[in-house]
Amino acid sequence: MKHDRRYKRQAKHELLHEEDTHEWVELTKNIRSVLTKALLPDGGYDAILRQRRASHNRRNSQKKS
Repeated sequence: MKHDRRYKRQAKHELLHEEDTHEWVELTKNIRSVLTKALLPDGGYDAILRQRRASHNRRNSQKKS
């Protein structure tokens, strides 16, 4: 039935249009801040970059023959 071109799925809830980006940002602001605090270490994204630079070791990056 899904492949029939006459079949159109009816949305059961109202979707936000792309024009309403400000409204979307307001709705998701709290969720994004909670997720950011949960996933990023203290210091935010900069701390991840510092960690990555510190853990990179050039001596062991060459193939051993």
